[in-house]
Amino acid sequence: MPTRPSWDPIAVLYAVRPEAPLWSLHATGHNHIFANGCNEWLEGPPTNHRLLQLQPGAEKALQATLDELMVQPPIRSGH
Repeated sequence: MPTRPSWDPIAVLYAVRPEAPLWSLHATGHNHIFANGCNEWLEGPPTNHRLLQLQPGAEKALQATLDELMVQPPIRSGH
C-alpha cells in the first residue's frame, strides 16, 4: 500500500515541538501557486509565508514520533 503524507499531524507536532531536530523553518521567499493548482517555493525577500522543511534523513524519526504519539491512550481528567 502506498504511503500518504500526514500534513495535519506534522503541523501539530511542529506547533508543540518546534525545537525538534526534524525540520528547519524558512522565512524568506513565498509559495507560488500555478494556474493548474501545483505549487512551488520560490526563494526571495522575507514574506509572511513560511516553509517547514524536513531535514534530510529525518523521515524515519518523524514517522516513529508520530506513531508513538498516536497510539497513546487519552489522558483522563477528573471531569
